[in-house]
Formats: sequence, C-alpha cells, structure tokens
Amino acid sequence: MKNIISILTVTLLLAGCMEFGPVFTGEYAEPEVSRLYTDADFEGMEHKTIAEVKSLYVDGPVNFTDDFYIKGQVTTSDREGNFYREFYIQDETSGIAIKVGKTGLYNTYKVGQWVYVLCNGLTLGDYEGAKQIGMEDITGEYESAYIDIQMIIDRHIFKGEMGEPVLPLNLMGKSIYDGSKVKEEYIGKLVKLDGLQYADGIFCLMYVDPNLNHKRQSNRIFLDEAFSNYMYPGGPPKDKLNTKLKDGSPLRQNWNVDTWAMSKSKHEYYLANGNFDYSNIANDDNAFLAVNGNKKKVKSSAYSVSQYFQLTNESSKKYLAVRSSGYAKFSDMMMPDEVLGVRRNEAGMITGTSASKEAIAVVGILGVYDGDPQITLIDLDGVLKSDGVTAWYGETK
Repeated sequence: MKNIISILTVTLLLAGCMEFGPVFTGEYAEPEVSRLYTDADFEGMEHKTIAEVKSLYVDGPVNFTDDFYIKGQVTTSDREGNFYREFYIQDETSGIAIKVGKTGLYNTYKVGQWVYVLCNGLTLGDYEGAKQIGMEDITGEYESAYIDIQMIIDRHIFKGEMGEPVLPLNLMGKSIYDGSKVKEEYIGKLVKLDGLQYADGIFCLMYVDPNLNHKRQSNRIFLDEAFSNYMYPGGPPKDKLNTKLKDGSPLRQNWNVDTWAMSKSKHEYYLANGNFDYSNIANDDNAFLAVNGNKKKVKSSAYSVSQYFQLTNESSKKYLAVRSSGYAKFSDMMMPDEVLGVRRNEAGMITGTSASKEAIAVVGILGVYDGDPQITLIDLDGVLKSDGVTAWYGETK
C-alpha cells in the first residue's frame, strides 16, 4: 500500500511541474507502459468480497470510511454503447457497477482484466435495487454519483493483470428467484438465461421535450407493457381513435416497437407512423397524442426500451426486461419475426401473427428495476437461439 501512496505523490508533483511541454530533441521517448497491480501491492489492507460490500447496504447510501479494497474482473464493454459511464466487475461472490464517469471505458478497462477498487472515500448506493459504487451525491438526487475527476479515479481504481474473460454464469433451466425476490448473488453478474418467450410488451419513458424537466409529470409519456394500465384494455375503442397505423398494420400491444431500442431517427419514424397515437401524457387518459395537436409538441430523441419476455423456467408467471439504450449501435436492429411471432408480406408490413413464438436465450448483466429482473445486453452476440449457443445476429457463445 505504501508503494501506491508514493506513486500517487510523485505523479501529482510531476503534474504540477509540467506547465510547459518538453523541448523536442529529435526523438520521441518510448511510451510508458501502464503499471499493472497485483495483490502484493495491497498487502496489509483488508480485502472484502463484492458480496460482503453489497451486504453493508441497509436502507440508504453507505459512505466508506475504512481502508479496504475489493477486486474483480471486468465483465462489460461500452464499445457498443449499451453501457454508459460505468463498467461492471465481479468476483466469485457477486458483481457490481463501478461508476467511472467517462466514456470509451473499453479502451482502459478491458473485458477479463482484474481491477482493484480502494473503497475508503467512495459511496455504495442503490438504483432501483441494483448496487453501485461511486462518489457521494451531494445533490441527494441519486444515492451515488459518478467518479469523473481523473485524479480521484487514479486514487481509487487500479488496473490489474489480464485474465481470461469471465464465462457467463449458466442459469439455463434454473430459477433466478429466491421466493419472490431475484437472488442477490446473481445481481450484477454476467449470466446466461434461457426459456425466454416474447411477451408482446415494452416499457419506455419518453418526454414531450427531452430538454425540459424529466421529473415533471406533464412532460412524461409512458409506453408500458401492452395497455394493461390504461382505461381501455387492448387499446382505445374504434370510435375514439383509429386502430390502424399509417402503413395499414394493426397496432400491437408492444406499440409496434419491434427494435431493441430507438435511436432519434427511429423515434421520429415511429412517431410519424402513428405508433404512439394511443399513448398519453402524464397518464391522463384524455391526453392522447393523436388528438388536439399533442403529437406536434413531441420532440424526437433517442430512447432506451425494455422489451419484455416471459420466463418460462419459473413456476409462476414472471417476466424479464431485456434493456437496451437508444444510443447503442444496435438500437434500431429489428427483433427476429420468429421471436416476435409475426408474419410480414414482401413489403415488410405485418399481415398477422404466427402460431408460436421461438424462445430465445440471452447473455448479459442481470439486474433489477423496482424489484423486477432485467438484463442489459453487452452486444447483440448475446441474443441466442433457444439452444443457448447459436447467435441470432453474430458469433455463437
């Protein structure tokens, strides 16, 4: 540990002296190889497992004041854009998000690499049931904030040696529940789940104007799983609104959002095509977008979408949200028709539903949102056919 303190002191002193760049002498020095840390560098400091640290959370954020560290291997990459300003690490006990407020983290913290986190001075927080390590959020808006100052990052996060990429925890054919709750030891880990059948539902929170207050109810547009929470189950009656989209396709219960997420351009298309005409502002059943010019007020933006799948391996009716970001490179990729359970004509219009839907398996980081399970894809290679091996879009797992 003394070695780490000495290195940080020298680094800060040198940084203060280097006001001007070096004089060019005709040759460039060889780039310095970044130091990789090992357990020996933390000799004498207490080590806690990730599960032990997560268990410290009771009912609010925990500001660490004791000297200890955790270590784990990196399991995520933000190369495809589905993780934002954070990466996950896991050990044999559990996994957790490290909120480094930078982008392009896949260049710095590589999949499979060991990472050491000195926790004194950091904060353990919870976001809708998933634990995160970051800075104290002095605004109180969230339970932890991003670690975005490089000097602070350098004091707390140390890169270790490369290891073999972590294999997904194979939960095929298994239950992810302990009673009514998702098993804590699975949350934050890279997992493989199977037996997922499309449930014809999504969740997406849109905004009339994404530049205005996101918490203002009058600015929110909820697209929930089917129409179950609305005044008109199955959609508004025909004497209220047309039940066909502009291309003649029927409006299905997933709002005809057949992509994993929505880029800004895809949102513009869906909006113009009438997909969201039945949605309403602020859960007001009299404020449909299709009436009184409401739709003209909506400004397009990229949106994350949670596509719902039924967990057929569970003993009771359970659902899993497969979440992807509107800024992910694969956001506008269509879900397979065999998975959606639809038939299309040569023009691509939906002409009906098929007798059955093909089940899928997925690989990603298992989380929870308000107590319900969700999985965040790292890339589309994690969308597999029911055998859990053959990928729908890319390489096999």
